[in-house]
Amino acid sequence: MPLYLLQASYSAAAVKGMIDKPQDRLAIASRNMEAAGGTVHSLYFAFGKHDVIGIGELPENIDALAFSMASAATGAFSSFNLIPLLTSQDAVEAMKRAGPIAEGYSAPTG
Repeated sequence: MPLYLLQASYSAAAVKGMIDKPQDRLAIASRNMEAAGGTVHSLYFAFGKHDVIGIGELPENIDALAFSMASAATGAFSSFNLIPLLTSQDAVEAMKRAGPIAEGYSAPTG
């Protein structure tokens, strides 16, 4: 199954809710990702632009979009990004496929 990087920031209301009632967000994220057919591999709270960083697996991009939409619809996040991750082998295959495309491409000229 494809891997995805999760980067999310909580809304102020969600942060207040967690302070008022501390809770295990990994359990909740895992339940929601499992409902989309996936698995959470890791979930971390972080400083900076994103409050939460995670790695998970989902069967395909449509499932990833469904998970993203369901998560965003809660209103708990001020930002929510789910980014497909590709293996090094995938990158090598992309490099091979890029060769013929690049040969036929011409940059704009003035």
